[in-house]
Amino acid sequence: MNLLRKFRNFFTLIELLIVIAIIGILLTLLLPSLYKARLAAMTSVSMSNLSQIYRGAMAYAKDHNQFLPLSSNNTTPFTVGEEGANWRPLVYEYISGEKFPADREETKDVMENGGFRDIMYCPVILQDRGAYPDGHAQGRGHYGQNIFFGSRDDHPSNDYTTKGYKSIIFASLTADKEPLYMSTKKRNSGSSGEVLQYGDFSSTDKNSPENVYTLNRGLACFLEGNISLKLASWGSSVDSYISNRYNFE
Repeated sequence: MNLLRKFRNFFTLIELLIVIAIIGILLTLLLPSLYKARLAAMTSVSMSNLSQIYRGAMAYAKDHNQFLPLSSNNTTPFTVGEEGANWRPLVYEYISGEKFPADREETKDVMENGGFRDIMYCPVILQDRGAYPDGHAQGRGHYGQNIFFGSRDDHPSNDYTTKGYKSIIFASLTADKEPLYMSTKKRNSGSSGEVLQYGDFSSTDKNSPENVYTLNRGLACFLEGNISLKLASWGSSVDSYISNRYNFE
C-alpha cells in the first residue's frame, strides 16, 4: 500500500508539472496578443489627445486672426520667464477653458497635477520612457508642433507667402503635406522635440519622431485635422513638400 501511495503521489506531481508547462505555453502565446491589444488601446488614447490638441489649436487660431501660436517663445499673460511659453499651454487653455495663473510656480503646479498631463503626454511614449519629465512652466509634453506653421499676425517677420509665417487659411490653400503635430522623442533637457529630416523620420536621433505605436508607426496630425499612423518610409514620399523649416518643438 505504501508503494502504491508513493506511486500515486509521484503521478500527481507529473500531472502538476504538465499543467504548469501547458499554462506557460499558453502565456507565451497570449502575452504578445495582450501587449498588442494594450498598445492599440494606448494608441487610441494618444490619437484622442492629438484630436483635442487640434481642436484647441483651431479655437486659438480663430481668436488670433487664423494664426497658430509659435512653437516656442510666445508672450503670455502668465509668467514663464525670459524665454516665454511654448504652444502647449496656450492651446491647453482653449481645450480646458481655464486660464493659467500669473505666478510661474503655480503655472508649473497646474501643468504637473492637472488635466494638462492627461492630454499633453502620450501613454505609449510614457510607457517607453518610464516617467514624466520634470515639469516646466513653459509647458513640456510628448507632442511637438511643426514650426513651419507657427506664427503670429503681429510677428515682425510675418510674410503670408513664406513657410513658417503664414495663416492656417493660406497654409491649407497651398496643400502642405507636413504634419502639424507629431509625437516626439526626448531632448536632453527633458523637453520634447523632433525633426522631420526632409520627410524621413526613421532617424534614431533624440529629436526624431517616435515610432513606437501600433505596427511600429509614428503618429501625425495634419492641418486639415486628419490623424493617422505613418510608417517611417512614408517620409520619403513627401520629400518634395518638405521645407527647410522642418523642426517640431
